[in-house]
Amino acid sequence: ARDSDTLLLRAHDIVSPEHWESLQGDTAVWDGGHFAIHKAGDNYAVGSKKASIRLNFYFSNHVGILVAVSLLAIAGFAYLTRRIVIKLRKKNHGETGAKK
Repeated sequence: ARDSDTLLLRAHDIVSPEHWESLQGDTAVWDGGHFAIHKAGDNYAVGSKKASIRLNFYFSNHVGILVAVSLLAIAGFAYLTRRIVIKLRKKNHGETGAKK
């Protein structure tokens, strides 16, 4: 509303029987003159459906799973790095390597 008087007037108008009874639990947009009602469905989605946002939401609600996935990723990276280092050592320094 433009000011508090307009807000008070509009609030009294919206609770009048001709407007209030036409709501019927649905959503409405009202600018003081035009009253538009929309029937809401059973299911609706709000916001973005990007995979990164969904994952962020999921892991923020399940921190334990995030920690477990992170530890598995670090362990997998360490294993692969070790395998690569072993292969490079065998390739460059022979099959057995120099053990002392």
